[in-house]
Amino acid sequence: MAMFAAFTAGCSSKDADVGGGAGSGDAGEFKERTFKIGHIRPENSDADNNVKFFKEELSKNSDGKMNLEIYPASQLGGIIQWFRSVFL
Repeated sequence: MAMFAAFTAGCSSKDADVGGGAGSGDAGEFKERTFKIGHIRPENSDADNNVKFFKEELSKNSDGKMNLEIYPASQLGGIIQWFRSVFL
């Protein structure tokens, strides 16, 4: 799980404004968000299938308002590039 947190630190969203915060008035409402996650394993590997399962659960439990784009097989760069982008 720590690796997932490190890799999702560079996530992006379609809209930077998230509702449901303090004083928003709509406690259960939030805008659609899209996150990106990359990993070094090949497509359809166990790791990739686990991320796909997480994507499905995320979408299901957020009523489709939270989405995940998956980039397997180092499509977003290797692990050294990821750590550099997180820690710099």
